[in-house]
Amino acid sequence: MTFRELAGVFQRIEQTSARNARTAILADLYARVDTEEAAQVTYLMQGRLVPKFVDLEFGVADRLLLAAISEAFGVEAHAVEAVFQECGDLGLTAEKFTSGDEVYLNITTVFSRLQVVAEAEGPGSQDRKVAGIATLLHDLDPCSNRYLPRIPVSRLRLGVGDPTLMDALSVARAGDKTDRRLIERAYNLTSDLGFV
Repeated sequence: MTFRELAGVFQRIEQTSARNARTAILADLYARVDTEEAAQVTYLMQGRLVPKFVDLEFGVADRLLLAAISEAFGVEAHAVEAVFQECGDLGLTAEKFTSGDEVYLNITTVFSRLQVVAEAEGPGSQDRKVAGIATLLHDLDPCSNRYLPRIPVSRLRLGVGDPTLMDALSVARAGDKTDRRLIERAYNLTSDLGFV
């Protein structure tokens, strides 16, 4: 599945207020992705790349993401800052500067490239993080860029928590919420919803 398709799902969820409707959208998503993508999608919706007990953080803040947006689209930093001040959202800021010349990257490629950003350490790591995010933003479409910058700062703003994800996994697997207790038990034993 492409990240653009995933961003389209995020957009549908964002526009849906009813929890059961969000669960149905997520269940459809889980039914369409393969096993590896299911884990990756789950972690991304949690604003992570690994389970919560693994010590791997993105190590980026708003300022670094604004620098990445500036670099990605060759826009002066003050112009990016102005848009961010106006809308207050990193994703909407990136979306505004995105042209239509994107590459359709799959979820696994985007996930891997985000992993490289998160694992950057040592001297010059901040510059490598900016460059990695900038390249990724440059390669994505406007809708994808609405959601990608929100992931490293855990502000996806979809209104989807772990209980909704567990319900969606059950609906995708069993057609209803009957497997929810099994999924929750597995999650309680592993503390890793992506693995579950």
